[in-house]
Amino acid sequence: MKASYFYSFYHNDKVELMAGGGLHVSRFDIDLDVKTDPGGTVSAQETRNAAHTVPLPTVGFGLNYRVNPKLYWFLKAEGFYLEYGDWKGLFSEMQVGMEYNVWRNLGVGVGLATNNLNVTETAPQYTFRYDNRLSGANLFLSWSL
Repeated sequence: MKASYFYSFYHNDKVELMAGGGLHVSRFDIDLDVKTDPGGTVSAQETRNAAHTVPLPTVGFGLNYRVNPKLYWFLKAEGFYLEYGDWKGLFSEMQVGMEYNVWRNLGVGVGLATNNLNVTETAPQYTFRYDNRLSGANLFLSWSL
């Protein structure tokens, strides 16, 4: 889950600059049940369950640039790095795209987005590492009042 708010601190007819922040919350639930020796041979079997909810606050920046009255492109980035006890977390998200206003309140757009989350816990008994990256294209409709 992610919630964020951006405040427009500068805008004119062409450019809008925004800064903001929010919170990204991830839940990790994993079962581990195999141990190996240094050579890679299974030496014992033990079951461990690990479940953690990790909240990461985010800070962000955004830019909108109006090419003409109907077309604009945008860039938005958010991220944060946090170390707490045995935990380290890094979250980043970036979006770039353009939107065309078909009618006064209706727009259609296309963009690219990437979302990256890396979390590690280093304890005396184990090291937990989670890496997740989602990237893709977006096609969207927007409605404004």
